[in-house]
Amino acid sequence: MMKANVTGGAEIQVLSLGKQFPQGRFERVQSRFERVINFHWEDRIISLCDESVLPAPLRIIVGNLRIEQVKSVRRIDEFTIWIEKERFELTPQQIYDPAVVFKSGAWKTIVAKIGELTKIYNTVCRGKGLQYLLGGQSDPASAGPLEKALRRRFREGYEACLAGNFKAAISCLRGLGGGLTPAGDDFLAGLQTGLGLAEQTAKLDLAETRQFIYSYSFSQSPIVNTLRYQSYNALYPQEWRDLVTTLVSNGDLRASVKAIVATGETSGSDMLAGFITGLAFAAKA
Repeated sequence: MMKANVTGGAEIQVLSLGKQFPQGRFERVQSRFERVINFHWEDRIISLCDESVLPAPLRIIVGNLRIEQVKSVRRIDEFTIWIEKERFELTPQQIYDPAVVFKSGAWKTIVAKIGELTKIYNTVCRGKGLQYLLGGQSDPASAGPLEKALRRRFREGYEACLAGNFKAAISCLRGLGGGLTPAGDDFLAGLQTGLGLAEQTAKLDLAETRQFIYSYSFSQSPIVNTLRYQSYNALYPQEWRDLVTTLVSNGDLRASVKAIVATGETSGSDMLAGFITGLAFAAKA
């Protein structure tokens, strides 16, 4: 593993480079947090993160990072990157590949686990984010008019997804809610991920549907567009790759769900709601 010194003498280690991280120099910062720097890339973002963040196709994960010193990153080729003025030559083992190889019969295995996955989701996410959609809970007594109206809108979008009316679903859900990634956009990204998994494993012709969802869920938010791009192209972050792998094997499904739910305030759980909805729709198809 390559090491180098950056300004101030802090020793850093490149732990992971996403396979799909684009080549080029990036210095226009979209947002900066304690553990993450997001750089603009077309209508999306790429990220430089510390070791507390899991690998993903468009991330560089670095240990011992003094994030306040970093103003630019650059990828030269498959194994070469620069962070500021320091060059790193990586090995194949440091490249994060989101691909999952599916065996014959994978879709049958997935369908058999949709019920279990939904049950675990409802247990782990009880009362969190959009869980009420899959759990069937009514509005809490404390809900005011605005919250009730928002929940009604989410339910309309959810029911439209199950019915295959994705134009109506996107109309309801796109940009709905607050946060860096509104809950409606998280749900749509999860939906796209579920439909994509079904297309890969069930040999269903969902290309037109998935292209429609991708095109019409476009956002002015680079963060949302990154979710769209990754979910459409099956570019799984590690926690999602682990879940997909678990669905087609004998892994710990509850642990995989918990790992996704731990991402963001409700972003992971809301994506899971969309993911399960996409699988449920495809299973009916």
